[in-house]
Amino acid sequence: MRSFYRLVYRGLFPKKAHFGEQLDIKCSIIVGFSTYLEFQEEF
Repeated sequence: MRSFYRLVYRGLFPKKAHFGEQLDIKCSIIVGFSTYLEFQEEF
């Protein structure tokens, strides 16, 4: 969950994020969205 807040922080301050971090953000969004869908299916 800590990575989620870091993702939101990077979203609020995109100027501080490097190019590699931006790729990491996109991967985190994809992984987070897929885990979110799995979490929705359980309930």
